[in-house]
Amino acid sequence: MLKYSMAMVAAVVLILSGCIGSKPEQDLYTIFEKAATQEKSFSQQASTFESLGQKDKDLYAKILQQGKDNNSSVQPIITEALQVLDQREKALDSEMDVLKNAQKEMKDADSKANQISDTKLKEQAKKVEKLYNDRYNSFTEMYDSYKKAFQSEKSLYSMLENKDEKLKAISDKVKETNGLYKDAEVKIDQFNNLTNDYNKEKMDFYKAANLNVK
Repeated sequence: MLKYSMAMVAAVVLILSGCIGSKPEQDLYTIFEKAATQEKSFSQQASTFESLGQKDKDLYAKILQQGKDNNSSVQPIITEALQVLDQREKALDSEMDVLKNAQKEMKDADSKANQISDTKLKEQAKKVEKLYNDRYNSFTEMYDSYKKAFQSEKSLYSMLENKDEKLKAISDKVKETNGLYKDAEVKIDQFNNLTNDYNKEKMDFYKAANLNVK
């Protein structure tokens, strides 16, 4: 129900002057940027998820408002809301698939970082790798939170369709659903912050490694 906004991992271009043999730093650049390339469709999926989220939020508010007075009047709105929820789940699943593929590109990052002879540069490389992994884990947590919220919302709509459902039970389910969406929003912020940190540290590493990038 809450606004969904996510930054995408930035891809940069490496410019090499002359014929230079492959170094661990350059290998890491290739790894990091292949992961970024895998995420090119991520931004589009995130935008779709966000726009559907606003639509879901509007329908949810309308259902709760009208449902207080007349259960039958909200049936068409519930049907539409369930369709939107299915679309949101598909968009979220697509984002998860994109990140899983990007994560696979990072499998050799640790071994390449360990090959760097300069201690400080090695630490920087490992920090970048850790931030990417933290970011991936953060998205996974957010993904799970949204899945729980979607299920709770669907359950709420089933309760609203039941004329004999107790008002107290519905009220409790509304609180549960709102709480789950709030938790998901917190995790979105965590993911966005880690994305920004990753992009910054990655560029700092490139500069420290004397990689000419733009």
